[in-house]
Amino acid sequence: MKIVTHHSERNLGARDFDYALMTKFSKEFDQKHGSDPMESPRCRLRMMEAIEKARIIISADKEAVINIDYLLDEQDMIRTLKREEFEKEIEP
Repeated sequence: MKIVTHHSERNLGARDFDYALMTKFSKEFDQKHGSDPMESPRCRLRMMEAIEKARIIISADKEAVINIDYLLDEQDMIRTLKREEFEKEIEP
């Protein structure tokens, strides 16, 4: 039997939410710049860190800015994430 503590319940699903957003933003970046950041482990890590910070901000504010300088091929990723968009994305 697996016992779940209060600490882990508080973060239940957070990584899944981050990954869903990372996948969406990677597709947007690829369409705009012709390069897929998901193909680079370094880019995935940088995106995951920025998205995690944005998710935390979204819990208290209506929007958060994701800004990653030189994400891939010297292209920046600048994206505003609104709470409504976040809620819609994680709904399923």
